[in-house]
Amino acid sequence: VYSKGDVVFAFNFHPVSSYPGYTIPVPKAGKYEVVLSTDDGDFGGFGRIDKTYRYTAQKAPQGGYCFPIYLPARCAVVLKKVK
Repeated sequence: VYSKGDVVFAFNFHPVSSYPGYTIPVPKAGKYEVVLSTDDGDFGGFGRIDKTYRYTAQKAPQGGYCFPIYLPARCAVVLKKVK
């Protein structure tokens, strides 16, 4: 996971293991939406990431902010802060 400004990039390069409920650390509280998912059908994926859902980042126990997301095997997801 990498962030630059209000954009967060999450990658799962594992060939077979998907991660349901993977905790994504983000720099700011608020809502984030998916702007790109390599799991979309347009890219030959299975469409397992809901691009209409807005993830709400909340205070993380270790500091900072985070939210859980499903991160499929061999996929990348790009999210942008919207509020």
